[in-house]
Amino acid sequence: VILVISGAVTHSVFSKRVDHRFAAFPAPGRSVVVIVQPPTPREVREDLFQSMILANGFLLFLAVLLSYWLARKTLEPIKQSYNRQKRFLDDASHELRTPLAILKLDIENQLRIADAPLRAKLESNLEEVNRMSVLVDDVLRLSRLEESEQRDMITLTSLPVNTLVSKSIERLQSLAMTHGITLHSTIVDSLTVRADEDVALHSLSNVIQNAIIYNKKDGTVTITAHTEGKNVCIVVTDTGVGIAAESLVHIFDRFYRADSSRSRASGGSGLGLSIAKTGVERMGGTLSIASEV
Repeated sequence: VILVISGAVTHSVFSKRVDHRFAAFPAPGRSVVVIVQPPTPREVREDLFQSMILANGFLLFLAVLLSYWLARKTLEPIKQSYNRQKRFLDDASHELRTPLAILKLDIENQLRIADAPLRAKLESNLEEVNRMSVLVDDVLRLSRLEESEQRDMITLTSLPVNTLVSKSIERLQSLAMTHGITLHSTIVDSLTVRADEDVALHSLSNVIQNAIIYNKKDGTVTITAHTEGKNVCIVVTDTGVGIAAESLVHIFDRFYRADSSRSRASGGSGLGLSIAKTGVERMGGTLSIASEV
């Protein structure tokens, strides 16, 4: 279709230009003094070139409009399918929270009166319920962060970096003590960032939590901050086992675990760093990692 339209338009425009060129000359068989110079091959080639420019310019404009319309029509079913899956995941996560809370409460009550043989089984069940609860909460949070890209759900305010780090350490101090990890922070009081407090706090906490869980016994996690131009860079450094190069490219993928056995033992969902990266990017920042075994 495009080739036919291009040929037709080019032929029409070029024919009119050629007719115009030769219109000043007499018809054959008449004796008339010609005072107009005949067109040169160069002028005819220029007519052809201009005709092609006009024809292709028109087709380009038409192709852009049609491509935009067709792309929207093509992507609409994909968008609807994605939205249906997302709604299902949101609804399922919401519906799971209540039975999980009831089940957790029931197991905890049974633990108070259970004898030794049954206690070990109940503790194992409670661990699985807690892991499932963490997974459901993380899925819901990730879903809300993705929805915030389409809706204005993130409010950026000026926040002291020192306060964010202090609150994150306070949240994770008991976890660090359980793993025998020491938390250090050296943050200048004057440093501030434009961020959503809840999203920033959760993202930073997830990064520090990973640094604690995948650390060595009696290891340390150090949080520092410095300026890079107009930006503030918060650095979390740990004395852990490190990450292999082939795992670094996948470290922010959902449900990816560089060491699945340790991740399961820690009760993680495999979504922590993915949530952190998504949250930071929604606030206009970046999250990156450097590590070696």
